[in-house]
Amino acid sequence: MKASHFDITNKGTNVAVNKWEKNKFKTCLTYIRNDMSILDIGCSTCSFFNYLQENKINIKGVGFDTDKKALEIANAKGCDVYDSLEKINDSFDVITMWEVIEHLQLEDFLLYLDYIKKHLKMDGKLIISTPNILNPFYPFWAEPTHIRPYSLMSLSRILESKGFKIVYRRKTHPLKHPVKILFCLLTSQTFYAKLTIVAELQK
Repeated sequence: MKASHFDITNKGTNVAVNKWEKNKFKTCLTYIRNDMSILDIGCSTCSFFNYLQENKINIKGVGFDTDKKALEIANAKGCDVYDSLEKINDSFDVITMWEVIEHLQLEDFLLYLDYIKKHLKMDGKLIISTPNILNPFYPFWAEPTHIRPYSLMSLSRILESKGFKIVYRRKTHPLKHPVKILFCLLTSQTFYAKLTIVAELQK
């Protein structure tokens, strides 16, 4: 079944997006324009689409998640969401995975990348964010659903091995506590808690 699109110019509600999410999402605005088609893998309650709506960016969005409660909330907003990627057969200008891959086994992440390669347009962009395991103060393993950590280098190498070209990479969410910052500076540790990578298909 070919998926229809959630058009945020006509549907949805003005649900406030929290500051933490805004800091995460804003890194991608350079790559998103009006009327683009976007697939958000791991969409949860579609807060990313709400963020674009707040920024007056009108896109055609489709969300995928396996969390039924989150999908119920997303449906109530008017989002076009699915619980199976097999139901989504379109090609997209942008595909996003916000804080998803750390919850997956590596083999499952690679399967997602195979799907993305089939459904990302040749000039499209893949945007991935994940916790930065090299930040000594980020409690990665305190979250019981976290399975596999990544650094900027390890994630880049995985994407390149699957036929993607890295076009942008950034560490985000710096520490604010001065003692922690000083410790990181003195020990040459990173004080950024998150990573964002933008990639495209190798031509």
